[in-house]
Amino acid sequence: MNSLRLLTALLATSSAVFANGGGYLSGIKSTGPFRPVNVDSVEMVSEKLDIELTPDAALISIVYQLHNPGAAVEVEMGFPCAVTAQVEYKDGRYPQPVKSMPQLESFTLTADGKPVDSKLVKDHATLPCKEELEADGAIVTGWQVVKIPFAAGQTSTVAVSYRNPWLSEISYMSRDVYKSAPSFSYLFSAAALWKGPIKSGEVTVRAAPGVNPDDVRLSHPKRFKREGGKWSWNFTGFEPTLQDDLEVVMGDAEYNKWVKDEEGNAGYYVSRGPDTDLGKLRQSGKWSFVSRQFTVSASSRLKPEKNSRETGFPWFEAAEGDGIGESVTITMDKPVKASRLLIQNGFHGDHDAASIAPLSGKQFQERSRVKKLGVSVNGGASFSVELPDSSFTFGIVNLPADAGDLKTVRLTIEEAFPGTKLRETCIYSVGAEIPLSKPPVLKGSR
Repeated sequence: MNSLRLLTALLATSSAVFANGGGYLSGIKSTGPFRPVNVDSVEMVSEKLDIELTPDAALISIVYQLHNPGAAVEVEMGFPCAVTAQVEYKDGRYPQPVKSMPQLESFTLTADGKPVDSKLVKDHATLPCKEELEADGAIVTGWQVVKIPFAAGQTSTVAVSYRNPWLSEISYMSRDVYKSAPSFSYLFSAAALWKGPIKSGEVTVRAAPGVNPDDVRLSHPKRFKREGGKWSWNFTGFEPTLQDDLEVVMGDAEYNKWVKDEEGNAGYYVSRGPDTDLGKLRQSGKWSFVSRQFTVSASSRLKPEKNSRETGFPWFEAAEGDGIGESVTITMDKPVKASRLLIQNGFHGDHDAASIAPLSGKQFQERSRVKKLGVSVNGGASFSVELPDSSFTFGIVNLPADAGDLKTVRLTIEEAFPGTKLRETCIYSVGAEIPLSKPPVLKGSR
């Protein structure tokens, strides 16, 4: 294969992203010491890629068969840690280069079943971005570097696994919020340095429980055969280019307009749709209003000073352990024709409860979260709903169609994900979503 000269990546939050193993030799301004070594001496006989899509992240597993057709050689390859160049602000100006060095989450690599140590090498390589992004581009802040020796004529099985959080572009203007559809990219293009084409490959993408397969969109959809919540693609003689990188998108983009008007409406309008252009999203998206106009009572409550005076959330139960059996009851100020509840599970930080910016996975897991929730609508029989263990994805509670207008709802903790530090289960926010038949009349932001 020819050496790859450019890397195009769509990255939108300060979060690690994984690229296919190898590296880049030219065309990128790099300040770090890492350069791939002898990668072009070894053939990639096969690549088996499995991607499991969960509500919070993609779980990646790859098995390579690598063959050295020549003399003994040691290969040094890297896996980039990349972030957007426009996530840090200083004195009201942007972009500011990101100097943090995130690591690939739960990264492991074995060669012929034996663990191979990796080291993180600092870098500041500038990568080009897609033209429609306002950011100046992504930067590689570091490389997870491994060395693998090959004897003459040796074929090795190399297995890699890691966790890739969903990434979104999030922008704010006053209390208006735009969030692009969650996505991540698997960069086949980084394998262009290996000797010859990838002789054969098998790619499987699977939707895990809690992910609606109809919400998943793949680039190059004609390559994949779909069966329910599983997509598969087999190839031979594959010489990847930049255009072959796989982007996976889950769900829709969102525009949120927060309001509290003279009529007492407290909450936010939301438009959802596939359009990436904000203007088109506002025109063609499906609109609803998420109401937070209610009062709250709880069987127990911890840290009332953390509550929003508007909604009574976040709610921390105050019982022993994880608060199994504790409940919070929401009483709407007036009955509403809500179709579902949107629930932010777990603790999301001390910032305004209106914010949708997630904590890091480690911070989020420090306090207990709800695993299974009992739901009683308007005093009716309780039914159980499982919530995602996610700082990124709302839990959805579909309300019974025969329950009538929403007046009250009681939420009871039936099971919990224990916190790593604090066993105080938290529901961060709740909203009652009301579908709208037409777009609302919106006032401009300040």
